[in-house]
Amino acid sequence: MNVLTLPLRMSVITIALVLSSSLHANTQEASVESLIENIETHFPDFLGDAENYMEQALELAPDNPKVNYYCGMIYGLRASEGFMKAIRFAGKSRNCLEQAVAIEPDNLQYREALFNYYLNAPGIVGGGEDRAKQEVINIQELNREAGAIAHLRVINVFHSRQYGDELQRLATQYPEFAGVQLRLGLNLQEQGKYSDAHSAFLRSAELTQLQQDKRDIYLNGLYQIARNAVFSEDNIVEGINALTQYLEEYDSAIEIPEIAWAYARMAQLQSLAQNDDAVGHYKSLAEEHGQANDRALHDLLAAL
Repeated sequence: MNVLTLPLRMSVITIALVLSSSLHANTQEASVESLIENIETHFPDFLGDAENYMEQALELAPDNPKVNYYCGMIYGLRASEGFMKAIRFAGKSRNCLEQAVAIEPDNLQYREALFNYYLNAPGIVGGGEDRAKQEVINIQELNREAGAIAHLRVINVFHSRQYGDELQRLATQYPEFAGVQLRLGLNLQEQGKYSDAHSAFLRSAELTQLQQDKRDIYLNGLYQIARNAVFSEDNIVEGINALTQYLEEYDSAIEIPEIAWAYARMAQLQSLAQNDDAVGHYKSLAEEHGQANDRALHDLLAAL
């Protein structure tokens, strides 16, 4: 062998090894991304399938923050299925969420998921007020409004008698926080203070009308304007207009009241407005879209 060709051959081998390693890494990354897509497709409605894909992804990429996030969410739901499941899965859920946050500490979604764990889990499996409060501080550093809402949730769970006063204080201090305004409206509505609740719901909807990342607050605000009008038998036209907008923009992917209930509330409002033809129309739509086992809905419709 010509010794002059040896460095060249070694360079070729080195390049081949680097390319092979890079190709393997790219292939593994593509596999993980494919598994994450499958998790998102099946979560949460097909939890067993989502769990299967998650466990495969976790084996391939134990340091991927999104995989750890879904690990925490899936095992968290498993832990809620019963006492024995809680013993088996709660610790896994916490570990995965803490790992996701450790890898990507500025991700608000991961922080809020970990906060939810601490808030809802008993101390025996790593939850509790102290840990939840610490996570509130971390959330506040990322997003003041999200931090305010997390703080209110801690008060509601651990110091419920103080909740109303603390809610009013924050709503006054931060009138621009739409999520706080929505919660204020619900609290006032529960107390029968419908006029003040109406104002809070209007403000929550107005603040979020053009914010795509807060469509859940916007649509919930519209629905509550209508629901509040039913309870108070006041602001009927505004309630009908808000619910018309709600129905036009309804999105089943967002956590908002079901469309059957929106149709039922519209039937109630039309009844208050003495529009008999419209009452029958919306009542039929509510019956068509409602769940057969939703007794409250069917009792409401039967009373129309």
